[in-house]
Amino acid sequence: MLQQLSRSRFSLSTLLLLIIFLDQSSKAIAYKVLDPAVDLPIFADLIRFTLVFNHDGFLGILNGTTESVRFILLVIVVALTLCCCLAWLFCYPNALQSRYLFQMIFIVAGGTGNLLDRLLHNGGVIDFISLGVASFRTGIFNLADLFVLFGSFGIGHCLVSGK
Repeated sequence: MLQQLSRSRFSLSTLLLLIIFLDQSSKAIAYKVLDPAVDLPIFADLIRFTLVFNHDGFLGILNGTTESVRFILLVIVVALTLCCCLAWLFCYPNALQSRYLFQMIFIVAGGTGNLLDRLLHNGGVIDFISLGVASFRTGIFNLADLFVLFGSFGIGHCLVSGK
């Protein structure tokens, strides 16, 4: 039983690290390949690659706040939240059987990817993907943002559907 639990936690750790690696690798490639002054549209501009450093949080929600407020909310609060989520994933005995397990893995991995960026890039996160049709465009985001949204929507679906 203990050996199976250790094996499951190893698999969980491996999946977390793989998702973080995918996020960080995509950002490293975007940073090396993309020119911040030039947009790169593909598939008839359905996808647009645009390199930006986002210091203001998801979709610029903290635009206009001080650097101190952004640091507290985007580094300190996020780090504490991720620590709580990791503690739940690795210490709570029933976490590995939880219906929220994979969603939490994606949320923690995405949050960790963006937190790493903030720590490595003076508070900024590398964003580089925008989707759009005609004049409708999303904000610029990265894979970590997609992972967090995927996990969040998955938890929401579980809560609404009762599954």
